[in-house]
Amino acid sequence: MTYLCTDCITDHLQASGPATLRELRLYCVAQAVPYSSTLFVDAMEKLRENCVIECDDSDDNEWFWQLVDTF
Repeated sequence: MTYLCTDCITDHLQASGPATLRELRLYCVAQAVPYSSTLFVDAMEKLRENCVIECDDSDDNEWFWQLVDTF
């Protein structure tokens, strides 16, 4: 059975709303099959480049990732 990091990330954001990078990584560590740090980074980059997710860096203390409104 596979549950790719890309699916894991988008499912978590759809269910929970904006999340920190740490929260997304921890969720993927627990849920994604297969998982590795490289797969997680590649998934985040792919989703960002394809305009599926975006980073809200308006808070100096914490950055939150969220789904793009048009997703």
